[in-house]
Amino acid sequence: MPTISKRLFFTFCCLFFYCLSPVGAQEIFFTKPQKIDNKVGGFDILGASNEGILVYKFGERYHQFEAYNRDNLQLEWSRTFNLPDKKARVIEVLASWDKFYMFYYIKKGNLVQVFLKYMNLKLKPLNEDLLITEFSQTIGDKAYEWKVESNAETNFFALMKFNKGNNDYRSMDYWLFNADGQLLLQKGIDIADNWKIQQTLVSSKGNLYFLALQKKRNTWSSGEYDAAQLICQKPDAETSVILQNIGLISSDFPWGEMYMDEDRRNNRIILGGMYSEKQNYIHNGYIYATFDADDLQTIRLEKVAFSPEMIAGLNNNNYVVNNVLGIRDLELVALLARNDGGIILINEATEISNRTIYNSMSVLNDFGQRDRQIKTYSFNDVLVLSIDPDGKLLWDTMLSKSQYSEGDNGYYASFGLMNSKDKLQLLFNDETNYKANVLAYEIDALGKYTIKTMFNAQEYNILLANRHARQISNEEIIIPAFNYRNEFVLTKIKF
Repeated sequence: MPTISKRLFFTFCCLFFYCLSPVGAQEIFFTKPQKIDNKVGGFDILGASNEGILVYKFGERYHQFEAYNRDNLQLEWSRTFNLPDKKARVIEVLASWDKFYMFYYIKKGNLVQVFLKYMNLKLKPLNEDLLITEFSQTIGDKAYEWKVESNAETNFFALMKFNKGNNDYRSMDYWLFNADGQLLLQKGIDIADNWKIQQTLVSSKGNLYFLALQKKRNTWSSGEYDAAQLICQKPDAETSVILQNIGLISSDFPWGEMYMDEDRRNNRIILGGMYSEKQNYIHNGYIYATFDADDLQTIRLEKVAFSPEMIAGLNNNNYVVNNVLGIRDLELVALLARNDGGIILINEATEISNRTIYNSMSVLNDFGQRDRQIKTYSFNDVLVLSIDPDGKLLWDTMLSKSQYSEGDNGYYASFGLMNSKDKLQLLFNDETNYKANVLAYEIDALGKYTIKTMFNAQEYNILLANRHARQISNEEIIIPAFNYRNEFVLTKIKF
């Protein structure tokens, strides 16, 4: 999965207190609660460095960097930074063991200029800001979006610009950099109608991969696709390697979301997804594929149907359809490469809907309506599949949970994932309020699991946003939280 942290926007809820507490074989640490400056609109957990765990807090023209002691989470330092132009806006910030990388742009009239700032952890520039690209943007021009991707060690990273067409993205420009902030490659590709870039990945060698999915119909509502491409761009190559059609994947067997990961040990790219035998939300099996990481030659490609024994073993009528060997209402949310070349597929039952609040009063709201809609979020059970390098299913397990919230984008729902090589930990709140217990499913290499209570959030007056957690080592995970007074708290769990 991509390792870049996504920006997490502050929500209006409340929290307070900090503590250090051992729980069983785990240790749990909290930072001292911090008031949120009114200049701050969001934050990124950037990861671990030689000066501690780095956090970037940002606003429209506000940039604050913090380092926390890796052992006890005490705040070591906090530094603010100003960009050279008041009109400058940040696209993304990355951090390595001893450096910051900041992508930003400045718009002057119709001219947009995009830069890379390369700094040490004291925020001192190591080079002059690199002008990456410039282009004209006038009123009426099509929109575009930026994305930044890096590999786990931040040896290489890429900036991508997705250019909008009439309906969807029509092209993409991309730039690849090394750890010294040097531009290695600048390219662009067209995106055909009804295609989308599902995932991008930067490998440890600096190869840039694009997984593209096609839908032949004109609507994207069903979430099923008919064709796939895997594209590899090497940093020293003039052209990209394109695997035009991924074998068994065809319009006869549409599928839902697919993901890829790097198998560094075997120099492969691994791909996995769920397929259907008809145009519906019922998954009848999975696809497992491995490709040579350099030339994309297919090494193995398997389409495996779920067995009657596997379906019966789920013992959950919520997702099993009568007289059909399939599973419904589960969305693929993660793919992990196993050490032996196999994969782990993680699916979650999610639903986003609207609930109407009826107003018996005769007074109309600002939109001329008496009733109002509230968006509701449900994040429920998790299905985990472990697939061997030969494509056969090693084990499957269904993990029960039930989470519901309203009007908060499900910020405190879903789960955080901790990969400890020989075990997986899925951390989640049993409720999305301050009475929640923080629980963890621990799954071993054979699929056997236990569930344990990490702590009760009410005792510490905090609520963890587990889905926005960031793993910083094989035994440590950092989770953002808030207290009743809307103060920011970092949580570290050491397994």
